[in-house]
Amino acid sequence: MLTSGDLEVYKIRDAMGGVNSHLDFSYFMQRISFMSDLDNIEIIPVANRNVINFFGMRPRETYMTWHHNKNSGQFTAVDKTGLLIKWSTTTGLIARDPKSY
Repeated sequence: MLTSGDLEVYKIRDAMGGVNSHLDFSYFMQRISFMSDLDNIEIIPVANRNVINFFGMRPRETYMTWHHNKNSGQFTAVDKTGLLIKWSTTTGLIARDPKSY
């Protein structure tokens, strides 16, 4: 459904998409919309597509790997320089000073 454009239109069956059978997806607004009848447009937000960063976290591209341990409540990442960093998933703060490893 998502490509390089900011707005995409798809033809679907009448029973699924309302009066004109088109779904519109706005990448910028993260919304799907369609006309349910001649007077109404239904707008539905796309949930859970946001990326949440922890405090002091750089862009995800700077990390080689990461792991979320649900049992310990920690998020661990290794950056491209080999630095191992742990964050608390409860507070979002660095769990331990990276220089103390």
